[in-house]
Amino acid sequence: MKPIEERKNLNIRGDNFDLAYAEYFFGDRAASRFLNERKHRFHSEAVSYRILNHWEQKGLLSTERPEGKGWRKYSILDIVWVHIVSRLREFGFALEKIHLVKEHLSHEDESFSAFPELEFYIAQALTKVPSYIAIFPQGEALLCTLSEFETARSFGFIRDDSILICLNDILQKIYGDKDLKPDYSTNYDLTKEEVQLLIAIRLDLWSEIKIRGKGGKITMIERTENIENETKVVEILRSGNYQNIEMKQEDGKIVSIKRTVKKKIE
Repeated sequence: MKPIEERKNLNIRGDNFDLAYAEYFFGDRAASRFLNERKHRFHSEAVSYRILNHWEQKGLLSTERPEGKGWRKYSILDIVWVHIVSRLREFGFALEKIHLVKEHLSHEDESFSAFPELEFYIAQALTKVPSYIAIFPQGEALLCTLSEFETARSFGFIRDDSILICLNDILQKIYGDKDLKPDYSTNYDLTKEEVQLLIAIRLDLWSEIKIRGKGGKITMIERTENIENETKVVEILRSGNYQNIEMKQEDGKIVSIKRTVKKKIE
């Protein structure tokens, strides 16, 4: 990710952004794990496998492909990035310029997240907040909500013309059966727990959710999720300190795993 001093165009964010960003990555990371899990295949009439292979060779993409064989597997974060690259190619951006965009978005530690800021704004878009990536002629990239973009531009923090790509529209293409279109009519001030719940509901992360509240605030969240059978039991146990785990076995093999976790909200 490019240092701020090297950028000509800047976003304006307050303490609320810092708190929400930290909570997203260092709190309950269920949504982050889902967005980063490479288990999806990419289908698009506009982007052939030959093109994907070319972009991969140029260092624009990375995929899960054991020993270079079999179908490429992408995360939702990867697929959103492929759509962004495709849109930029439609606008005539050279691959070298798109590489600069990637440098602006990338994080040094990819085990954390390849594109942490992009991931955070994807999460915002999943709650129907109008979220965008602004691409500037020199290859600079800026992630923002629509209100952030308008505020930064009015105060002169955004100086150059840009292409605005709507993350909500990309997610709508990926999840065609869900209503993820941006909602411009509301401006709810959601708590971090409410944001996490909205993301989980829209992505079907949990099979069951129970919520307790008092005084208009969430006090307890109990969630149940189905876990893939390939997941090792030790990994499940390490992922939480307080959880109920239910496993079903047939013919000596585990056929289903359910985990229920309760979280008290202070």
